[in-house]
Amino acid sequence: MLITFSSNSFFEQERQGTMTESIKMRTMETAYQAIKEMDPDTAITRWAIRQAVSGGYIPSRRVGNKYLFNLDTLLDYFNVKAS
Repeated sequence: MLITFSSNSFFEQERQGTMTESIKMRTMETAYQAIKEMDPDTAITRWAIRQAVSGGYIPSRRVGNKYLFNLDTLLDYFNVKAS
């Protein structure tokens, strides 16, 4: 008997081309800058972003020394309304 598992992760959907919206992949620093542009008085810090990503709360992919992740997923995690 063969058992297979289907992965519906974010990156699997991206690889298969099933994502219909544009994907905004960012590093921690560029994500922080984007959030600061949206809200200059934000309480979200670089450290909070780092903890969310490295802690596995945000799906990410490590490329070299950097983590790449979807900015929209990060905003959803912090429940930030993008304008």
